[in-house]
Formats: sequence, structure tokens, C-alpha cells
Amino acid sequence: MNTLKYCLFVFIVLFSVHAAASDLEISGLAQQGKHYELIRALQPQLDSGKPVSGFQLLLLGGAYLQVRKYHDANAVADLMEKRIVAGDSSCCLGSDLSVYPQIIRAAISLDQGEYEEAIKQADDAFSHLKQKQFFYRSQLIQTTNILGVAHALLGHVDQAKQNLERIGNVDISLSILGPEKYVAMARIYMALKEYGKALECIEDKNAKVGAHFTLFYDPSFQDVPKYFIRAKSLYETGRIKDARQGYDQLLKHPQIAQFGSIYWLVLYDLARMASTEGDTAGAIELLKRAVEIIEQQRSSIDSEAGRIGFVGDKQVVYQMLVSLLLDQGQDAAAFEYVERSKSRALV
Repeated sequence: MNTLKYCLFVFIVLFSVHAAASDLEISGLAQQGKHYELIRALQPQLDSGKPVSGFQLLLLGGAYLQVRKYHDANAVADLMEKRIVAGDSSCCLGSDLSVYPQIIRAAISLDQGEYEEAIKQADDAFSHLKQKQFFYRSQLIQTTNILGVAHALLGHVDQAKQNLERIGNVDISLSILGPEKYVAMARIYMALKEYGKALECIEDKNAKVGAHFTLFYDPSFQDVPKYFIRAKSLYETGRIKDARQGYDQLLKHPQIAQFGSIYWLVLYDLARMASTEGDTAGAIELLKRAVEIIEQQRSSIDSEAGRIGFVGDKQVVYQMLVSLLLDQGQDAAAFEYVERSKSRALV
């Protein structure tokens, strides 16, 4: 979930004087994209019954979502909702947290191929947005992004483009929302298979944090989704050499494993390139790594429908791997991945 950037900026820059040291440390981990480190810092505190603020729960839920630990992300969303019902729905001088459980659930449903449910949850969050609070613009981008991608994947082109327009109209002045806004638009264009327009979005001069903000805020972790979208768009528009360079840089990025929605796709596209170049052995190894990541993420899904939906768009990884293994005469290994593929999708 590429969310929380504006929240973090407001929290760290405007309210750090009033925050506990632990809050600043946790916010710093989220700011740097260190999701596993954030989980290790907060989850034991939560398990032991020690106080965890609503804002910290938001960061924890976002971290679990980023690394694709869906069961835990859902559990945090449930806990946030209980806190909200009990009256704890604000932070940072009244900024509203009440829509985040729905945003987290909508993002999970989107990942798991349950597009109608994603639309339902995101619509509910959108209808409850409160304009006169710090997080409004970020929440507007988040909800309309989920709606736009889900509608695009369902073939609802008009609805997808309506949400594109909503995001395009978001005023990003005096904020750090440039990357979030243009990544969101690019994601919808990618779901529509309009990769040229996705590339235009990600290369827009406004798709970055202004220099005056970087005095207080390190935006480097926001670049990972941007690098991926750029490389993917270059690949799909035939600029293979540039795409390969971008993917190679992503694979070397120290935080790549902490972006679960991107990592397996990077490996898959690199495998496609390796196969085209005649490096079958390299392609096989990349695909095996991608399968391990997919199956690790799938193991954290609670529902059978969710597990089936999650694997739906990832069958291409198994199919390519099986085909290459058969070409290499590795029939036993190919059969193993056929069985794994069948059991994962319940075909």
C-alpha cells in the first residue's frame, strides 16, 4: 500500500516536538520503507499488551500490507476498527484515521483478485472521507487508486478513467504527495494496459517531492514503486534495453524484498528477458525465486477464495517455468511445479 507518506510527513515534521521518541523511531522506519523492522518493533509491543497508538497501528497495518502478510494486515485493520468504534479515530491535531481499516481491506481484496469487494470497501471509505483534516488528500488518492485499478481490471474503462480524473484533480501544493499522486495514476493506466501513458505519469516533473521538503524528509523509499512502473512501462513499450537496466537496479535495491507486490514481478520480467536472450538456466532460477515469493505470500491468506484469486494472475509464472523445465528435459521438476500450480489454484 503506497499510502502513509503525507501522514508521515505531517507527523514527523509538524508534530515531532510533541511525540514520544518511540513514535519518531517507528515513523522513521516507515519513512525508510523498513517494513520488517517496523513489524519487529511494534508487534511484540502489541502482543504484550503495551500501549500502541492508533497512528502506530496504521503504520503496522501498512507494513504488513507492503510485505504481503495478509492475515496480519487484516488483524490490524480489525483492531483499528475496534479502537475507532471506541472513539479513538484521530491523531496529529485531529487528523482522521477512521477510513483506514476499509482502505487496508480494499487493498487486500484488490491483491487477491476480489475486485468487487475491493470496490465495495474503497467506495465505503471514499464516502466517509473528511475534507477538513490533514490526511484528506492522501486518503482521496488511496481510495480512488484502488477504485480505478479494480474497475480497470474488471473492464470498466469509463469508471477507471473517472477515478483517474479524480486523482488528476488533487492539488498537491505544499505537500509531499507528488510521487503518490502520479504512481496512483500510472497504476490505473497499467491496469488499462496503457503503458505509454503510465510512463508519461511516472516521468512527469511533478512526480517527485519538492526540494524544500527534502530538508526534513527523505523520499528515497518512495522511488521503488516509481522505478518499477518506469521499468515495466519501458518493457511493455518495447524499450527492452532501458527496461533491463531499470529491473537490474531494482533487483539490487536493498529494500526490494520489502515491496511484496513488486518483487515477484521484477523476477518474472527478468526471466522473460533472460529466456528471450537464450539464457534458459538463468530464466529458470529467476522463476523459481518468483514462485517461492508467491507461495510465501499466499500462505498468509485466510480464505480459500482469496488464495485462489491471489494466484490467478500469477499462473503465468508457473506456466513459463514448467515450459522451460520441459524444454530442458527436466520432466520430474516440471511435474512438481505443475502439481504446485494446480494445488495453488485448485484447478
